[in-house]
Amino acid sequence: MEDDKTAEAHTRRAQQALKAGDLSGARDHARSALAVGVAEAETCFDLGVLLFKLGARPQAEEVLKHGAKRDSSHTRIAVASRYLSALAWSREDKPDARRWIQLAARLSPFEMKGKFNDAKPTLLRIREVDNSHYRLSNSKRTGLKTKILAGGHFSPKVLIGTDFNVIVLNATAQALPDISELPPISLIMNSVACPDMSGSSLHHIGKIIDLFPGVPVINAPEAVLQTSRDKNAARIGALEGVHFPKTHRVSTEGSPSEVIARIEALDVDYPLIVRRPGKQTGRHVAKVENRADLKASLKSAGDVPELYVIQYIDCRDADGLFHKTRCFFIGGHFYPVAHLTNDSWEIHSGDRYRVMSSSEAAQRDEMAYLSDPKTFLGPAVMAGLYKIAEVMQLEYFGIDFTVLPTGDLLIFEANPAMRHNFDHATNFPYTRPHLEKVTEAFQAMMRRKAGIEL
Repeated sequence: MEDDKTAEAHTRRAQQALKAGDLSGARDHARSALAVGVAEAETCFDLGVLLFKLGARPQAEEVLKHGAKRDSSHTRIAVASRYLSALAWSREDKPDARRWIQLAARLSPFEMKGKFNDAKPTLLRIREVDNSHYRLSNSKRTGLKTKILAGGHFSPKVLIGTDFNVIVLNATAQALPDISELPPISLIMNSVACPDMSGSSLHHIGKIIDLFPGVPVINAPEAVLQTSRDKNAARIGALEGVHFPKTHRVSTEGSPSEVIARIEALDVDYPLIVRRPGKQTGRHVAKVENRADLKASLKSAGDVPELYVIQYIDCRDADGLFHKTRCFFIGGHFYPVAHLTNDSWEIHSGDRYRVMSSSEAAQRDEMAYLSDPKTFLGPAVMAGLYKIAEVMQLEYFGIDFTVLPTGDLLIFEANPAMRHNFDHATNFPYTRPHLEKVTEAFQAMMRRKAGIEL
């Protein structure tokens, strides 16, 4: 009869309690397992993951490290290393976080998502770990801690669907993966989306894709490499009827006075937008009105080697409001996503609640755009957007833009890093059918690329 007071028995009971949603019971049994003392490596991994989910970070780290030292299974060590990477990042030890995530990629680069089905084609989704990290997050559904790979990718969470087996490759430039035991691959998806953050990784992913001659690819890395803000400004800004603000990548080497002199010698004028390369959110961007603002912005930017300096263009409408319209291009076809209205120049999806939630006019405008974008935008604007798609040469990417009083396009950005989500569909239900069309279009594009009959 099995001893019911062993660490293994307590760990198993903790897992059962967790599965039943009994977090208090899970914690009690986890504490009992720790009190007994963990000896078996496999129990270490089970208990370590359990402690991680329960938010007991120091204990989880200690137990997982103990298991990693004792085990000989590359797969289990790799799983533990991913959790250890997330824990190291949470205590702001970036070198340790990177060491663990790269170890996991070397030992066990492939992750099978779900159960393999021989009747389905197989998708290889490539992401990179050298410039990414696992961050801790709370599951809204369970209240447990989870880990999410962050940095430089587009999320296919609501895009891929169920038509394919999905194998994820966590790529590291430290090694080319051994693909000898993979099943036949029907389609490759490069989900690395930021050339600023992951330029070297995109070159490496190109070498990985070369290992699969003849397999179709979604978002070839060489095309993604061309989507940095400065390169987009040069190639998209050259299109007739399309404006892309002058954009320069500026070295921060030297004193603040030297950097300011370098910026003021460019073909841009105040006000300017200053932002860190590789950052897509509003946390690392500032509008500067003058030299004093610029000096303060350089100080707050911290120790970064380069900054983007972008010409600010005032695009308020007659009511003093700003608009940002988003579309996706999927397989060369246009799909409307959002038409946001705000009282600030910097607009993100969460800003819907500043103006749009209480503005029937703003919501009517968005409905009109989503329902009939060709009429809402006009033929010249639509033609300009398709010209951009020809330049981009990507199967999946987004464009954020507005239409100037002249009727010309003003492009804020164009890249594959834009996240497709349903975050605001509950509060703005008229958006849901159009967002669902984006998902359907992506899945149809995947089938076409893989040669699957629709």
